[in-house]
This record gives sequence, C-alpha cells and structure tokens, in this order.
Amino acid sequence: MRAALSRVWLPVLAVAASLLAHWTIAAVASALPQISPLNDVNLYAQWVDRGLAINRWPGTNEPGVYPLLALVPMILARLFDTTDAIHGWLWFITALDTVALLALVRRPNGWRAGAYWLAFLLLLGPVAIGRIDAVAAALDVFVVITVLAGRERLGMALATAGAWIKIWPLSAALAVLATRRSRAELVRVFGAAAAVSLGVMAVGIALGGNQNMFSFLWLMGDRGIQIESPIALPWMWGAHLGWGDSSTYFDANVITYQVVGPGAAVVSKLMLPALGVALAITTWLGVKAAAVDARRAFVLTSLTAVLDLIVFNKVGSPQFESWLAVPLIGGVLLGLPSWRLPLLGGLAIAALTQWVYPLNYDAVVATEPFALAVLTARNLLLIAMLVWANLRLSSAARP
Repeated sequence: MRAALSRVWLPVLAVAASLLAHWTIAAVASALPQISPLNDVNLYAQWVDRGLAINRWPGTNEPGVYPLLALVPMILARLFDTTDAIHGWLWFITALDTVALLALVRRPNGWRAGAYWLAFLLLLGPVAIGRIDAVAAALDVFVVITVLAGRERLGMALATAGAWIKIWPLSAALAVLATRRSRAELVRVFGAAAAVSLGVMAVGIALGGNQNMFSFLWLMGDRGIQIESPIALPWMWGAHLGWGDSSTYFDANVITYQVVGPGAAVVSKLMLPALGVALAITTWLGVKAAAVDARRAFVLTSLTAVLDLIVFNKVGSPQFESWLAVPLIGGVLLGLPSWRLPLLGGLAIAALTQWVYPLNYDAVVATEPFALAVLTARNLLLIAMLVWANLRLSSAARP
C-alpha cells in the first residue's frame, strides 16, 4: 500500500517542486528589467517569426550562431504562446525540465539527483532557463539516464541531437565513445551519431540550407574574449588596475562584452587549439578508465569534458555553468564515492554565477574591485574543479 502511494504521490511532488522552482526563477528574472536576462528569448522569437514569414532561417540559408537543430525548440516555444515570446518560452522550458525530472526520479538515487538539479537551477538563476542551453541540458539529462541504464546507442543519438542544438553535449558524446570497450560497440554508437547528423543535415538541405549550416563554428572562432571567461581575468584586472590599454567593450555583433588589451588577440586565437588538446587528453584518460569501470568512466569523462569546454572557452557566457549540473547528476545516480566535494563546488559556482549575472553585471562590466573578486573566485573554482576532475579520472584508470 505504501509503495503504491509513493508511486502516485512522489511524481506529483516532483511536478510541484519543478513548477515552484521555475516560477521562482522567472520571478527573479522579471524583477530585473534593467538587465533583461530573458532578452535572448525575444531574439529567438524574432528569428522564428521572420523565418515563417520569408523563409530566412539562421543556420540554414543565412549564418547563425547556433547549430541548425536549435530552431526546433525555438519554434515549439513560440507555439506555446504566439503573443508573448517569453511567456511561451518559460512554459516550454518548464514542461521540458519537468519531464526530465520525472525521468530522473524513477531511477535509483533519482530523488537525490532531481533535488540537486532543482537546487542548482535555483542558484544559477534566470540564465538556467532563459537560454537555448536549457533545452540541451534537459536533453543531456536523458543522455545520462540512458547511458547509465546500458542503452548507449540511444544515449549517443540524444547527445548528438543535443550537440546540434548547442555544441556542448559533445562532451557526453565523447564520453560515450571513449568508454566503449569493443570495436562492435564503437561502431554501433558511432553509427547512431552519424545517422542523427545526416538526418539533421538532410532536413537542413531540404529547407534550403547551404554552408551556413556550419556557420556556428566559424562565428565562434571569430569572437573575442568574453569578460566572464576564466581566460579574461588578466585583462579584467588590468582594466581595473590600469595595465596597458586593457579595457572592456561591447561587441554589437555578438551582443556581449569582451576584453581588449596586450596580447588579448593572440590568446583569443590560441584558445580553440588549447580546447582541442584538453578534450583529446580527457578522451584518452576516459579510454583508460573505461577498462576498469565503464559507467564510472562515462560520468567522470563527461564532467571533465564539460569543464574543458568552460575553462578553455574564450566565450564565457553565464549559462555555460548550467552544463555542469548534468554530469554531477550522473555521479549521484551512480552513487560515486567522495562525490560531495564536486556537488558542493557546483552549487557554489552556480550561486556565484548568478551574483555575477544578472544581479551585479553592471559592476562586473565596470571592473569594480569586489565584483572582480567574486568573478575571480568563481573562475578559480572552475579551474580547481577541472584539476580535481582530471585527477579523479586519472585515478579511475587504476584498478
């Protein structure tokens, strides 16, 4: 009888908790009109409305900053409310996250994982639900669930679809590839990734797409160093201390603040190769760790790869921190030992990120000393967690 009641009421509790968490985040966002943390949603709606009107779609027949499949959730969110873009987006993300949460709580340790995810979203604030990254994060939750359940091909297909929405789910795809222990398994998961990618490109071509389907790659490469990224810290402090001609400036093309100063242009060019090297090392460590325990290696490889993508990324948008929650959830589901430290670190990073954006972003742009201290603490925590993840992944390769 008690088990039957749990099966009925616990999902109801999960839905209620999800609705309350998302309502709270939306209330915080609405109280900050001077920053407009949900303003990207209006941009998504403009793309959809224009595409439906004149068949001009970013990432198909014109350059776009997001991969092609990102248009799908934008269109779906627009259908939720055709008159108020932000209202429709919030309902869409709330529904998507709630479905992912319900899938989580059905797994062993799922309630702990689900509670952690909601706490992380609340601490991260409006960017946790107000960017296209929120869609990829919810999809990546299903990747972790399916891979840990032994359904690697489905997990790989979902990770590949996520990478065609926002490229960072590539971290989960790399982790799946790295932890396959036989050639047959490798062929199967690679085939799943290839099938999804070919399907997406076929649809893009049918919609009139051309080389612009890959424009998100070169547009990212052409960007400067964003002020919130870890690598920007020397120039941010330089701007405050009067070092050289270091300063911040607003780039209207990508709608963000970036840094300029001695050596900034050279470092900006070097970040993408550095990221590639870091991901290659993580993949190699994951292959070695998979020989001991494939599921543990998958979680640790995913976490390390996500941190690579944040720490070695010259684009330091605050929503990137939402990526961290998913591999941390995987560790909770798997019951990994000594997992409390990264869990607490993740919550601290989320809280500091919300303090930086949107709560005190003006102070960060102005390079005020306390704001820079908070930003520095957040970025040093990210670097420390990356070092910890690499050491943990390395030790996982030893029986």
